[in-house]
Amino acid sequence: MTVIAQVKKIKAGQPILVEWVDAADECPSPEGLVWKTLSDAQKQIQTVNVRTIGFFSMYKGKTLFYFTNVDYSTPSEPSIATEGQIPIGCVTKITLLRDQK
Repeated sequence: MTVIAQVKKIKAGQPILVEWVDAADECPSPEGLVWKTLSDAQKQIQTVNVRTIGFFSMYKGKTLFYFTNVDYSTPSEPSIATEGQIPIGCVTKITLLRDQK
């Protein structure tokens, strides 16, 4: 099953582990903000494999939205905090985790 097909089946609030690829620049700031040649800049870019654990929020606009904190004090309307987003094209794998409410 493709990542997009899988993400379309995940319900809001489902705990997930998302494995994805991000880009990183070896230059510390503010060095990464100064003028340099394109070839020098390309040499400093590397990929970083990331694992993010959170709760699924939604899939919209080719983006997976999640949050990392949830408060079930009011079970009919949980409160969430610390939202994030990952471009779906960067996602390599999604693992559904068990909910231990």
